[in-house]
Amino acid sequence: MPARGEPKAFLFLRSFYKTLCYSKGTRMADGSSRKKAWIWLLLYSLFVIHLSLYPWRFEPGRWKPWTGLLPETRGTWMDSVANIVLYLPFGLAAFRCFPSLTRVTLAGALLSLSMECLQMFAPYRDSSLRDLFCNTLGATLGAVTVLWAQPFLPHRKKQRLDPVEAIFFLCWVLWFTFPLIPVLRVSAVQSTWASLWHPGWPPSLFAVLDPLLGGWVLGTVLRRRPLWLLAALAVLPLQGFFLNQTFSVWRVVFAIAGSGVAALLGTPKNPVAAAGLLCLWLMARELYPFRLPDADAMPLPFSWVPFEGLLHNGQDSSYRTLFGKMFLHLSVVWGLRRALPGGPWIVPLAIPVAISFACEWMQRYLPGRTPEITEPCLSALAFLLLALAQGGGRSQSASQGE
Repeated sequence: MPARGEPKAFLFLRSFYKTLCYSKGTRMADGSSRKKAWIWLLLYSLFVIHLSLYPWRFEPGRWKPWTGLLPETRGTWMDSVANIVLYLPFGLAAFRCFPSLTRVTLAGALLSLSMECLQMFAPYRDSSLRDLFCNTLGATLGAVTVLWAQPFLPHRKKQRLDPVEAIFFLCWVLWFTFPLIPVLRVSAVQSTWASLWHPGWPPSLFAVLDPLLGGWVLGTVLRRRPLWLLAALAVLPLQGFFLNQTFSVWRVVFAIAGSGVAALLGTPKNPVAAAGLLCLWLMARELYPFRLPDADAMPLPFSWVPFEGLLHNGQDSSYRTLFGKMFLHLSVVWGLRRALPGGPWIVPLAIPVAISFACEWMQRYLPGRTPEITEPCLSALAFLLLALAQGGGRSQSASQGE
């Protein structure tokens, strides 16, 4: 049931979302799974484009010639295997969209050729016939795998995520893996091993609070999806094997502890208290490290441009911070919607926006902070995502962890 006084615009968007994504059960509105395959193919193609062109720097006036077909060193052999594996899921999804081995091969070759041509103008990339061949081979093998394995696959019910669960899962994974570039080097193993045996003591406040409360929220949202919850938690031990990410023992320990609390206690008996705890988490995050301003300090300028720091900085750490903040705002809005299921729709929006704006305004007097309008915008975006998702999912009560 929609919240009391909810605008008609939200009702229209919810209806459109529901028509687009779901109808009865878990099938698509047109009764065909091919639309799902097209969605997965599009998403994975975007992932391949991101990996192929990262860090997205080009020099149009300069181009580099292509290299040969045969691998020359052990590193190029490993790179060839990685290119084959990268395009295997593409072939799997493409064959579900158009079940033709020839078309899948041509699609993989076309995508790979486009990436290799763009890499000619990327200063940190090399174009090669070897990559083109391996990528095309990977797409072909993916389609062959579907042809060979489909008769032997058991027809069993899968644990599919509803939209709310998918939003939290995706935001969590991006928080701890962005820019999604795997690093398979000995140095990554050594760094992770060193962090395992020398975790650093004592951990900082948010080295405890962020994974603990984040793990509790994730465990509550994914309580009925244990395999997906396990996959989300498995990202943390592997964090050291992603570019510009660092492994932390405390992050793993407290995230598991938070999700364990959610598994043992289930849905909070007092959702209002849980929502208040999440609001305190937001306030603490905004005002940390709680330094008092100097008596003669001038207030810092307030930026009314959303995401100005991200646009000016543009580093991977800025995007990771953004995804972490997005998970926090999603958690607060989610908690408020659970605490006030039949209340006015404006309350879960107004409370986090007001908290964020008040804390950002207070940051004008705190040293080392950057007051801007980004945080209230994230609260509004989180509210919009959950408002659309909880209206288009299979079960609103399941989305809310009830």
